[in-house]
Amino acid sequence: MSKLDPEIIFNPSELFIHTPMLDKLEKQLHHWLRTGLTGGLVLGKYRTGKTRAIEYISNRLENRKGEKIPTNRITISQKDVSTVASIFRNLCFALDIPIKHRTNADDMANYLTHYFGEQAIQNSTKQVVLIVDEMQRLKVNQINAFAELYDNLSIAKLNMSVFFVGNLGSSQPLLETISQDQYELIRGRFFTHVFDFSGISRRTDV
Repeated sequence: MSKLDPEIIFNPSELFIHTPMLDKLEKQLHHWLRTGLTGGLVLGKYRTGKTRAIEYISNRLENRKGEKIPTNRITISQKDVSTVASIFRNLCFALDIPIKHRTNADDMANYLTHYFGEQAIQNSTKQVVLIVDEMQRLKVNQINAFAELYDNLSIAKLNMSVFFVGNLGSSQPLLETISQDQYELIRGRFFTHVFDFSGISRRTDV
């Protein structure tokens, strides 16, 4: 048996394996985008590689003409304040949009709408994507932040798709809340279409 080179440091977090599941997810996201869906949900068990898969695919999304669709990602923090403003603020930080400590929610929404709008006009289908990872940490009222951005862009005839990524078990409380009648609008816009993501459990998964 060969010995590992002591000079080589193996970092498991950097391990990436291209799997058939990865191809299925990429195909599904392309299908959602090319059929004009406004959102979708990717669910999978904890530590199955969802985040790494999304990172890889986000650089590969294209419209039917082969034009790149700008794709942005945000990871929801466990320490977030449960407000719409906190979502806007974290989006601004994630996208390097300069804001001040006292910048209000309306101004941040305007900055973000302009940012995504500039991206959307880069392709002929006027599309832009936002991927929200660790969505199980959201409070239901915070989803209104994404709905507001979608509405703002829609007024300008620009197309935003928001894809949520979450852990299968811990997302259920939020999804059960969203299933209530008063959340019919956001449910229909973002959570009607679901992709079940699974990790590597046997040789045929590779």
